[in-house]
Amino acid sequence: MEFTPKKLYSALFINTIYTIYNLEFPGNFVFKGESHDFWELGYMIEGQAGITSDENIFYLEEGELFIQKPNLFHTSWAINNSKYRMFIITFNGEGLKYSMPGGKFRLNEKERSLLEMLIAEVPNVYSRYDIDERQNLTEIADPSDEGYQIIKNYVELICLSLKRREREAAGAPANHEMSFKFSKAVKFLKENIQKNLTIYEISRHLAESPSTLKKIFRLFTGSGIIRYYNYLRCQYSIQLLGDGYKIQEISDIMNFSSRNYFSFFFKREIGVSPNEYMKK
Repeated sequence: MEFTPKKLYSALFINTIYTIYNLEFPGNFVFKGESHDFWELGYMIEGQAGITSDENIFYLEEGELFIQKPNLFHTSWAINNSKYRMFIITFNGEGLKYSMPGGKFRLNEKERSLLEMLIAEVPNVYSRYDIDERQNLTEIADPSDEGYQIIKNYVELICLSLKRREREAAGAPANHEMSFKFSKAVKFLKENIQKNLTIYEISRHLAESPSTLKKIFRLFTGSGIIRYYNYLRCQYSIQLLGDGYKIQEISDIMNFSSRNYFSFFFKREIGVSPNEYMKK
């Protein structure tokens, strides 16, 4: 009897885990935002929360999952002053650009079962994952332990399952007047990332009062529109640094009055100077 071998390949291969947390967030919680160059998966165990992803807004309820793509600025907050609990894992790997879904998903029974098994496996390899996300994970298993492979495999299976039925599983962004205005504003800020706009210029172009814009961004990001705009400008500057541009060139591209003021602005927003950031 002859056999025809079928050679397989890994469409999705996770090789790095950055963080794993199972945390309860208080009813007054507001996360003012970040972006990072790795993937983030968040599963709502209990309660509900709001999430922004770039210019889109989503509301995540119990039993739903959100996959945040790399380099998208995102924020989150508690809804109706109610606490919520989320399982969050961040990771990177190979093939993710082509094989990973993104956004909000409604899990089926099989996917929820995989999520529960994933969560149950974490205590076998990490401790201190349910206390404070500012604290480092503590490994309690050798890197060769089967638990790491099991966690990796569960994440890959969940993501591949969602990718296969992405159209039916994906949830649409929120669609109401305030979310529409937020999306429109973020799109405008990104289109004018190099211009160093004032809130009055932004207000005039969007035909909204400064107080309305402040209210919208406080609602969805926990901070003001100018802070959000400054963060976007810093992230764009970081991309230029990574592409090899010199500080003076970036200062000119971003329309700062001088290299020194750009360095002052960058350090104020990021916490370190452009030179210090590149060294780190």
